[in-house]
Amino acid sequence: RSQDLYLIHFPTIVDSPHAVWTAFESLVSSSLVRTIGVSNYDVPTLLSLLSFASIPPAINQIRYHPYNTIEQAPVLELARKEGIVTAAYSALSPLTKIEWQGGPVDAVLREVGERHKWTEGQVILEWVKEKGILVVTCVLLPRSYRRGADGVNRTSGQEFRQKEQLNVFGPRWGKLSGEEVERLEKAGRRGERRE
Repeated sequence: RSQDLYLIHFPTIVDSPHAVWTAFESLVSSSLVRTIGVSNYDVPTLLSLLSFASIPPAINQIRYHPYNTIEQAPVLELARKEGIVTAAYSALSPLTKIEWQGGPVDAVLREVGERHKWTEGQVILEWVKEKGILVVTCVLLPRSYRRGADGVNRTSGQEFRQKEQLNVFGPRWGKLSGEEVERLEKAGRRGERRE
């Protein structure tokens, strides 16, 4: 029985990327793992890996939300060019992180959500999905991550967030218009800062 996916979670924690990736490739060759990938790789680390990999990473899991689209654009472009699937974690940051709340994306999320009768979280998840990016959400985080300074649980692991996520990926879900996507991205660019 094999595992579906192994990831190198952070490039900086690997002392010898070549040796680790070779070991990952041997897991695939031995049918112990179906696919291998990376997480948090930027353009330089991804290019370095591609320069010696016999089996390219199937996926790169990155932090992606409306407030970091400019920062992540180069790695998305490289991934598309190389046939690497991108998965987004922290897509709901504008809703779950106190430092992002009250930013320029909020009004767009509310307006688009009201128009479609979707939650703000569903608007973000649909936006990510329409960009051709997989969505990774969390189920449970340590207490210090779950609660904001005001004591409110803001993670995607909350039951209502999990239900709204299931709806977005259901068979009868709608789409955002091109104008809605552009408005959301424009608002995100106005509030973008490096994380």
